[in-house]
Amino acid sequence: MTFDRKDIRTRRATEETGDDSSYFELLSDSPPTILRASSRYEILKELARGGEGIIYLARDSELRRHVAVKILRPDLSDRSSAIKRFQQEALVMCRLQHPGIPQVYDVGTGLDGRPYHAMKLVKGEDMFNMLDRLPNEPAQRTEALRAFAKVCDTMAYTHSKGIVHLDLKPLNYMIGCFGEVHVMDWGTARVLDNDGIYRSKTIPKSLEESNRMIGGTLQYMCPEQVSGEVLDRRADVFGLGGTLCHILTGAPTFVCEKRRDAMRMSSQGELGPTYDRLSRCGADPVLVRLAIRCLQADPANRPRDAGEVARELAAYEHAALRRFESDMSRFFELSHDLFCFAGMDGFFRRINDNFTKVLGYSEAELLSMP
Repeated sequence: MTFDRKDIRTRRATEETGDDSSYFELLSDSPPTILRASSRYEILKELARGGEGIIYLARDSELRRHVAVKILRPDLSDRSSAIKRFQQEALVMCRLQHPGIPQVYDVGTGLDGRPYHAMKLVKGEDMFNMLDRLPNEPAQRTEALRAFAKVCDTMAYTHSKGIVHLDLKPLNYMIGCFGEVHVMDWGTARVLDNDGIYRSKTIPKSLEESNRMIGGTLQYMCPEQVSGEVLDRRADVFGLGGTLCHILTGAPTFVCEKRRDAMRMSSQGELGPTYDRLSRCGADPVLVRLAIRCLQADPANRPRDAGEVARELAAYEHAALRRFESDMSRFFELSHDLFCFAGMDGFFRRINDNFTKVLGYSEAELLSMP
């Protein structure tokens, strides 16, 4: 089986090129309908199109800035359930005040009756596109791992507020040119009850109906989300594991050519091929073990929330830094060459013993000289 990026991608990344609207790529074959959601927002271009909404680049005439305006798709404007889910997305995002979550500025109804919300315009490259251009070698993907650590921090905050995202995947993480990372597309998010779980009010009659009710992306989806069972924070942990799997192996959790095969593999927890790919990918065993723990079919065997995943990643990074420092100290001690660290001011910060042997000055004297 092959991994076809067309099965995953539902929108393209935009490049970080400034506020000029002419730089934003038009995603449809023909220009989008020009409309005004209100007298305040002038719709300029379509940026992305999802399952229930269309995102446009717009100009806020009052604050004189560009924003993103998400509007319900026209074909869903007469469905009360779709309207409710769309409005729920804005309410969830408003409850989450975090640098990694786009801020909602305004909500309302357009001239054609469709609901919309205006939010921060997030520009950059999504992680899916980043992984596509990076070499498919774990050692070359530290950039993506750093962004993934920020995603985990964002989701740790989200989980602390009793909210789950339910569609965590590389396509939904935007990385800016200054290293900022945003978790996008909160249309599938759900608020957990006091027991920390989400129960669907309607029992689905089939796997297809369950997937339509909850949403998400099958290639990264946990078994209980596909089957419509009770969900908790560990559903997102599975999505984080799928993201880490994609970073380490170059492909999502479930690799298959047909949607029904992905649904079957996810619903039945057929993770053997995924574990094999992870074991053979050549990545650090600590990261491989973490991905496999997150990708357990039984939620009880996964980390309990994103906070636990974030802490394990932080511990891994700390251990890696300590190993580097230890290796560097050993290099200083064993090197037969003159080896030093110097600052931008021209002074030595650290020198090895060969300096005093060759130059005849003491270490204290050398560190005090420019």
